[in-house]
Amino acid sequence: MKTNETPSIYKKLIAWLLVIAWTGMLFFFSSQTAKESTVLSGETIRALLTILKPEYLHMTALQQTQLVSSLQHIVRNTAHYLSYFLLATLCTIALLQHNFKKGQQAALTLLICMGYALSDETHQLFVAGRAFELTDLCLDLCGTLTGVVLVLLVKQWRSRRRVNDEDTVD
Repeated sequence: MKTNETPSIYKKLIAWLLVIAWTGMLFFFSSQTAKESTVLSGETIRALLTILKPEYLHMTALQQTQLVSSLQHIVRNTAHYLSYFLLATLCTIALLQHNFKKGQQAALTLLICMGYALSDETHQLFVAGRAFELTDLCLDLCGTLTGVVLVLLVKQWRSRRRVNDEDTVD
């Protein structure tokens, strides 16, 4: 093995290990029962409220419960979007380590992420209190598309910047 190929192999390995680790996290969260998931999102909301809305700590217990309950849907939808945004970002970065064309990278990322989202929603059919939700798939798709577009735009911007830097050196 040539020494100049070694970093490339390590970059590929690390990139794909991050994808696998993140899908493992998604599987863990999808394996939670509806009650466990509600408790976790409620705890997350409470933690965020203590930071973002200091007056939350001075509310009555009933007011706190009502506020947390009113934010559950928004937080869960945001979590879907951000989870697949991150998965798509990681997948696109991993695919950039290979010799695929930009369109192929985008298509493969879309296939991987939406294939995983579909299997994830199917998996939830077998978890107590959970269900297959088309709205979740739509949020996953939106997050996936945003992640792919953002990574490819950053890559394009960096390439143009490199070319401009080389032109100014001449």
